[in-house]
Order: sequence, then C-alpha cells, then structure tokens
Amino acid sequence: MVNPNLAKLPDFAAPEFQEDHQHFLDMGLMDRQAVDALAHIWRCNNERDRAIWARKQQEKLQAAEEARQREAICQQQWEEEEAQILCEECKKNKTKFTPIPDMEVVAEPIILPSQAALHKLQQHKFCKLWYFTNEGLREATATCSFSLDDDTLSFLPTVDRTITLVPTSMVRDKANVIEDENLSFKQFGQATLCMIAFMQDTGWDQPHVQMHIQFWSAIENHKWHNSTNPNQQWALLTYQGNL
Repeated sequence: MVNPNLAKLPDFAAPEFQEDHQHFLDMGLMDRQAVDALAHIWRCNNERDRAIWARKQQEKLQAAEEARQREAICQQQWEEEEAQILCEECKKNKTKFTPIPDMEVVAEPIILPSQAALHKLQQHKFCKLWYFTNEGLREATATCSFSLDDDTLSFLPTVDRTITLVPTSMVRDKANVIEDENLSFKQFGQATLCMIAFMQDTGWDQPHVQMHIQFWSAIENHKWHNSTNPNQQWALLTYQGNL
C-alpha cells in the first residue's frame, strides 16, 4: 500500500476523468458541481486510507517492540544460563579458569624453588620472597635432594591438625635467606612474578592471589620505585616486607 499521506488531489476536470464527470452531469449537476463532488469523494477516501495507514504503522511498531522485548528476555535468560553453567564449571575445574598473570613467556625449563618454600605455599603459609628470586631458585637447584637417604625426618603439623613426617629440608630455612624488606627491587620483581605462578599451582584461592598481585603491582608502579632517592626505594621495600 502506497502512503496515502503523499497522495495529491487529482484534477477532476481533466479529460481522463470525463467518464466519472459525465456520471454526475447525468444526475443533473453542473460541471463545477461534478468536479467538486469527485474531489469530495477523493478526500473522503484519502482520509479513510490515512487512518488505515496510521493504524497499520502503529501495529508494526508495536509488533517490532514486542519482538525486541521477547528477544531481550531470551538473551537475558541465555546469558543467565551460560553464567550458571560457567559458574558450575569454575567450581569443578578451578585451575582451568584461573586467569594467567600478564608476564613474559618462560623460554627456559621451569626451575622449582626449594621444598621448604613449596611446602609453605601448599600449606598456605607465609613464605619469604627470596626463595623465588633467581638466586633462591639457583640455590634450590644446586642443593636439591629429595631422597630420604641423606636427609633426616621432622614432625610437621598439617592444616587438619594432624602430625606427619617430612624431610627436614622441607621445613628448615636456609641460613642465607634475605628478608623481604632487604631485597633489591630487581629481586622483588623476580620473586613476585615467580611466586604468583606457584601460588596458583599450589591451589591458592583466586581472590587471595589477586590480592597479592594488586599489592605487589602497586609497589612496582609506585612513583618512588624509580626515585633517585635511595631512602624512598628503601621505604617501599620496608613497607611491603612488614605487611
């Protein structure tokens, strides 16, 4: 249907309307009266067509809005279902959905820290950053010994308050371990990236891992990090080492 609002009143005195014009002349109307009668009929029909057009356009708009609302509801339901499925999948496979920290890809074989450091992480206990510096990892590789033949056993309480026997090397600290506040910024950067990876590998909850990432990132990005005043750098490292 053509939009009747765009239609223009025809010239009913033109020859193409002669047949319609003659019909009114036969009824006894004058020429001008016949033209006016035809124009009146056209206007009535046009007003009716405009009303029909307006109603149909309103119905189209209403149908489109209802379709949009139905689609939005379906989309919302689908997103909620997908979120629920993802949530359940995350609970079942935590390590699969653990975000990977933004760090450089390791091009060399991964070196494990000392057994003492790994054991502390597995128990979700405090562990000094030095174990995860390049120096700490090198020493762990040089002195690595997992055999009970050359190591004594020690009693160790576990998280469920039971006692277990473990190699003493897993629980004793090295004599040359550097305290966190005495690390250099280079050592601090090495240790935090490495420790984050092992925290995730040993099953730390993601919120706790993220908390450490945010704290250590704040230290790394602090304006004092690149300060020429050594006291300001020392203050940052002392602050992080005593929290």
